[in-house]
Amino acid sequence: MAKAEATVDELVSMIQRGELRLPEMQRRYVWRSTRVRDLMDSLYRGYPSGAILVWDTDEGVPLQEFAVTQTVNPYQSTRLLLDGQQRLTSLSAVIRGEHVTVRGRRPSSSAAANRRFGSNTCTFIPAAKRSSGRFQPNGPREG
Repeated sequence: MAKAEATVDELVSMIQRGELRLPEMQRRYVWRSTRVRDLMDSLYRGYPSGAILVWDTDEGVPLQEFAVTQTVNPYQSTRLLLDGQQRLTSLSAVIRGEHVTVRGRRPSSSAAANRRFGSNTCTFIPAAKRSSGRFQPNGPREG
């Protein structure tokens, strides 16, 4: 098993391009906004965020859709995300500022601090801007 390193931008781009897919066996996206906030806080503070496990295969494995948009996979081989889907989907939604389909969530008209609901989707509004691949706060941290 080969170990490879990738930046958050590279991983998010792999999702967007359809290069990184979800096998059918994976659970759907279920994270609430507090988990996303905690992940972003941990990354900002430089804490480890866990490994991402990817399987490169040419086998015909049943797939499911990510909770964020992807283009059609133009690649012959498929990279399957076996571990890290909740984290990468969250990061992709925050960085790309897009809707996420959340399993089992009822639509709500009220706005939460970091997300907006509409028919089982939420949009994560980034409260940080990127600079040199690292997240920086928009204003001074209180503390």
